[in-house]
Amino acid sequence: MVRELVKSTLFPVGGVHTVLWGPCRGIRYRVFPGFGHAYLYGGWERKSAMLMVQYVRPGDTAYDLGANYGMHTLLLAKLVGPTGRVYAFEPNPEILCALEEHVTLNRLTAVTTVQRAVSDEVGMAVFDRAHHRGAGHLVSATTILSGPTFDVETTTLDEFVFSGGNAPPDFMKVDIEGAESAALRGGHQVLERYRPILLIELHNPAEDRAVGRILKDLGYGATRVESGEPVENMESGWPDRRGMWGSVLAVPTSA
Repeated sequence: MVRELVKSTLFPVGGVHTVLWGPCRGIRYRVFPGFGHAYLYGGWERKSAMLMVQYVRPGDTAYDLGANYGMHTLLLAKLVGPTGRVYAFEPNPEILCALEEHVTLNRLTAVTTVQRAVSDEVGMAVFDRAHHRGAGHLVSATTILSGPTFDVETTTLDEFVFSGGNAPPDFMKVDIEGAESAALRGGHQVLERYRPILLIELHNPAEDRAVGRILKDLGYGATRVESGEPVENMESGWPDRRGMWGSVLAVPTSA
């Protein structure tokens, strides 16, 4: 009760505040409903944030697939610095506005926002807003709709880099609510040629297995974000405790 009172009084939802602790310290941020307060004290996906600090360097190019409000986009921009580049992909126009506000609040000239969903085809697709703003996702043949839908543009990583003339990624965060394998399939040439480090949030057993097979074929190994343990069965998913599931860090192990 006291904790909620402090949050609502000192850090009300909708107010702009400065992150107090953690690797994002000093970043300006508008508190959003739900878990937005966790960002202010460095509690938002802490292990993932620390891996970004470990692997992202000044001058790098980072991709944020499923940028949402920009929780990780802002940290990536801080890490790559003025000589680097961050491409933040967010197809939901409402959330994109919040993301762009955060970029403006922090005067981050290295960030380019992209209002497209990353998939395995270039064109148009249906996007489900879902039951809360952070769970929006592309609609597939097996999708059970959980919210209003709208049409979005899609791109592939290969098209974005090779046809679009954009810098290839050194590091890529992928959290796109079940479309992870499609994004990797559409970026096969980018992954094969440039070998970026990947931080991937997996969402269901089918995606676990599909992503694991793609990464294994491309010569990547994976470890669990929370524990640091290696993924032993790359082609197996949940509930195999040694398989691919949850949040994983994928690093190329062969050329």
